[in-house]
Amino acid sequence: MELHCFVGHKAHRIALALAMVEFGAGACVCQQPASSPIAFEVASVKPFSKDISSYPPSKIGPHVYPVRASYIGMSLKSLIVYAYGVNVRQVIGPGWIDTVRYVIEAKFPEGATGKDEKRMLQELLKARFNLAFHIEKKDVTAYQLVVSKQGAKLKPFTEGWSGTNKEAPLRPGERWVGDGPEKHKELFTSDAARMVKHVESSRVTMSALARALTAILDDSGDTRLVIDRTGLEGYYQVSIDYSAPQARATAGGDAVGALPSDPQGTEVLDRSLDALGLKLELQKGPVDLYVIDHAEQPSDN
Repeated sequence: MELHCFVGHKAHRIALALAMVEFGAGACVCQQPASSPIAFEVASVKPFSKDISSYPPSKIGPHVYPVRASYIGMSLKSLIVYAYGVNVRQVIGPGWIDTVRYVIEAKFPEGATGKDEKRMLQELLKARFNLAFHIEKKDVTAYQLVVSKQGAKLKPFTEGWSGTNKEAPLRPGERWVGDGPEKHKELFTSDAARMVKHVESSRVTMSALARALTAILDDSGDTRLVIDRTGLEGYYQVSIDYSAPQARATAGGDAVGALPSDPQGTEVLDRSLDALGLKLELQKGPVDLYVIDHAEQPSDN
């Protein structure tokens, strides 16, 4: 069975969602301690000039190293999602924040570590994009990611397990993510014959999984939010299959849209979640929305 690495805007969103691991930074500016803010020692912000649809997903997104960080091909919305640990559908603002992409290269000040990185990125967004927002609560119908009655069947991430073997060669569609003890592998492939996509990570939180599931469902045309209600802390090994959308052809033969290959919509995904002891429940409830009050496109520097 031939496997092909899949690329494109949706694949990048799923990869980015899985990459959003928490280093201890607060989820909201208003919840930060009243201490002095910490900022990057120096940072450059430039437009991303590549064609995102043909750019390798492994290159897109945040790349955090011991003394510096790079943010490649990320829109302001994806930067907000990453910096504040929220879901992409919780951020409300002008259209350009989701379409204009940037390359940011930043250096940590002396004494700063990866645990400070998200707070420094938050300060950069305020300083360079003049970002200001407020939080509103709104009742929305959303998927709740919960533990099934049979209990969770998740394997915790353990440093040194086979998925983090640095000697093993990378498989097609696989990449290394993170650095130091957080370093782990992620895999993105597509089985063209079965019209099934495969996403795998050896180190992911349940909140990051919920964000990835939002992108996965959006790939099939379901735009509802997925919220983590598992109550599970820490990092886990996760493997997900889901139906790839099929192009819908007109009478003239041109593809005009996408339809899920799975007639039931989420049957393949549901089976993957069931194997992890998880499930999605559709419910209405309050959700925090991050409403952009002001943002500007930064100058090229």
